[in-house]
Amino acid sequence: MFHLQPVRDRKGELQYFIGVQLDATTAEREASGVGRLTERDEQNGKRIVQSTAGSVDDAVKELPDASKPETLWEKHSAAVLPKPHHANSDNWKAIIKVREKCGRLTLKNFRPIRPLGSGDTGSVHLVELVDTGKLFAMKAMDKQMILNRNKLHRVCTERDILGVTDHPFLPTLYVSFQTRTHVCLVTDYCPGGELYALLEKQPMKRIYETAARCDLQGSEARKCSSARKWSHSFD
Repeated sequence: MFHLQPVRDRKGELQYFIGVQLDATTAEREASGVGRLTERDEQNGKRIVQSTAGSVDDAVKELPDASKPETLWEKHSAAVLPKPHHANSDNWKAIIKVREKCGRLTLKNFRPIRPLGSGDTGSVHLVELVDTGKLFAMKAMDKQMILNRNKLHRVCTERDILGVTDHPFLPTLYVSFQTRTHVCLVTDYCPGGELYALLEKQPMKRIYETAARCDLQGSEARKCSSARKWSHSFD
């Protein structure tokens, strides 16, 4: 298992920290005097190290160039295209109509209505696509906060996942853009509230099975089950 994370050095320059975790049980056995490593153990260890090195190399190649700040947010400026399950929805029709009129959508195309929630790198707002009456949720994340808290890789991964998600019971990504200070993701507005907030209010911060059975009756239960099955098919 390995971990990649952007960090700032003493000069304030962005670098990448790479941490690799390997199974050390065989080495501990040798050190304790239980027995020397067999030739088979040594060969297996060698293959693990080589495989890990290859995985790290592939992952590093996918990271933005830390020496070029302008490239860190490139994927957030990439155009979002409609996918089969929602291509003919009213929301997509409104987005495409405004896009054809104004070109690439930016912050000026959305009217803020009210905040919906906040997190460690930004906040989520209910917004209206100007002159359409269509409501969306906009997640705006502070670039400097992302870098200071070493969340760049997580934020880019979130954009990647939303970019490929295509399921009738999961929120759709419609627009992704950046400003001088923020990166923004525009998705479906889900008026039922936030699951995390509901969880935080429960005793022991747990949703008990009886409550889940009561709240997820019939079609809603099937929707949740279908969405969860689809998302886990990528594991």
